[in-house]
Formats: sequence, structure tokens, C-alpha cells
Amino acid sequence: MTILPQPPSCKSQYTYITDENYLRFIQYQDTECIDHKAIGNVVCTSNRRLRRLQNHTLVWVLKSKGKKSPELFLRARVIHDNDAIEEEGKRRVLVRYPKGSTYHVRRDMLIPVTESGEKLHGNGRRFVIVCRETPQYRRACCVNILPDETFLEVGCAFGNTVDRVRRCLGGDDEGGGAAGGGESNDSASHTAIGVDKSEESIGIARSRYPLSLFSEEDALSPEGWDKIRKLCHKALKGGTRDTGYLRNDTEYHISENQKSSEKDIPQHKQKNGPDLVAIDINGTRKLPAVLRCLECMFDTCQENEESYDLTWKLPRLVIVKARSLHSNLIMGIENFPND
Repeated sequence: MTILPQPPSCKSQYTYITDENYLRFIQYQDTECIDHKAIGNVVCTSNRRLRRLQNHTLVWVLKSKGKKSPELFLRARVIHDNDAIEEEGKRRVLVRYPKGSTYHVRRDMLIPVTESGEKLHGNGRRFVIVCRETPQYRRACCVNILPDETFLEVGCAFGNTVDRVRRCLGGDDEGGGAAGGGESNDSASHTAIGVDKSEESIGIARSRYPLSLFSEEDALSPEGWDKIRKLCHKALKGGTRDTGYLRNDTEYHISENQKSSEKDIPQHKQKNGPDLVAIDINGTRKLPAVLRCLECMFDTCQENEESYDLTWKLPRLVIVKARSLHSNLIMGIENFPND
């Protein structure tokens, strides 16, 4: 029997949830959650009325144009959600777009985004969102990445998802970053990185998306993740910065009191990992390979008090595309056979 991977030496645990249930969990009020103790870290929710959004909530505004699946339009901030109308499709929410304009948007055309450090309805756990199909996986990556965050995709194939996320982060298609195959890849200027075991796939990704960074790496071994970690430290924007030696379960920090009273505390280089990690290696691989990849990633993120060069912070969110894992979560099973 296999148990869903968790960080080995950190207080924070991840809740595994399907993409459908995660969306219901953040969208609807009065959701019913199965007791965590009953099935470990698997969450199931039921569909209820769209919840009221708090002022200043970050949301994605959707546009439909008659399409069955609405497209992402722009991020916005909620000004207020106090329309007395409760009927779905009619309730309007006042939002403000980044350039300052405001608009009343139908509530069902808004997707709230959980921001870094925010507790989701009293649940402070991080999430592993599991998607069954590629379109839902790519959409989840774009919806859940926040401005000023960084992104890593494992199993990037031809680079489509990486470049989509880079553009969601404000990447300039006319020269806002280093070329994917150039020597400037080592500079800490990238917001999105893709790795894949296939040399051919990486070559295609580099040629198609020269503004994104791609590298040939093996994510199914500790040694491979060590190389991925070093690549992120070197190439991701904000990959290394000076900080205090203390750390909570989210990031390194040093308090104001310690700054004033313990001036001789040694300073270290903080090794920042990506804020969002996406994994898509399940095309031809069985479930154990996906779990092994998650296990190696969490092992790389473990806390090491003696050498911070050997670790990085845990990602705020992990998104996985794996049909077999998705099916097991639907059945509400945490422990399941290897084959």
C-alpha cells in the first residue's frame, strides 16, 4: 500500500484534493467536508450556493463570448459583494481592475484566488490539486499563480504550460526575459521554468518559447531534484536573498526584537524555491512514478538547520495532472495499491 507523500520534517502538511472539489471548496458556501481523520488528507465537498466574497479578495474575471468554457480575462480586486440578489447568473459584484477601472461582474464569472499566507476558510493547510485532463491542469496553473510569484513545471514536454503561466505573470512577449537556450539562462531573472527528461521535448520547447527557461532533468531521483533545486536557485527571479537564520514552516524570517537584541546572529542566504510547482509526468507512467516525484520534491524541501544550502521553502501550492491519482481521490481512498 502507498501513502500520499508529505514533507518529512516540516509541520505543514498538504491536503490532496481534486480540481473540481478545490473549485467548489473556494467557490461555494456551506460546503460539506468529509472528516479528515476518516480518510487522511483527502477532502470531498458538495455543491452549494456561491459564497459572498470579502472586500479586496483577488479574483479572476472570466469572459465567455458564447463559449461553453469561459476564458480567463483579467485579475481584479473585489470592492464589494453586497448585491441582494442571490439567484445564480444575476448577482453582480463590483470589482476593480489593475488600471483602476471598475465594473459590476456576474458572480458566476469570478474565480477567487487564495493568496500566499492566507488561511482558506480556517484551514491553514497547503494543497496538492489533482487534475484528470490537460486543459483543466493548465487552467489551474494559470488561475492559481499569483503576481510576483515563480513557477516550476516538472514534465513540461513542449513548454506550452510554462509559457502560458509566464504570460500570466506579465512576461513580455517582445523581450522581457532571457532566451530559453542562451547563456543568460543562469541569471536570476526567470519567473517560470520547465524541466523534462526528454532531450527532444526540451529542444522543441526552447525553439517554440525562447523567452521561457527549459532544462533537461530527471525528477524521479533525489539527485535529479538536487539539480532542479540548484537550477531554481540560480535562474528563478528572487532565487536567493540574505535573511535571518530563524525559520517558520513557510519561510525564513527574523523578528524585529531579534534584529535589535541579537546583532551577532549569523546571516544566511535564503534559498527560495518556486511558489507553485506543477507536475505532469503521468502520460506513460504508472501512479508510483507520480508519487515518487512528489516524494523526492518534498524531501528536497525538508528543513535542514545545519545547512540551508541543501533545502528550499515548501511551495505554496502543488498541481498534479494524473488520471490514476485523480480517480483514487474521487473514490476517497488515500491508501491504494502500487499497481
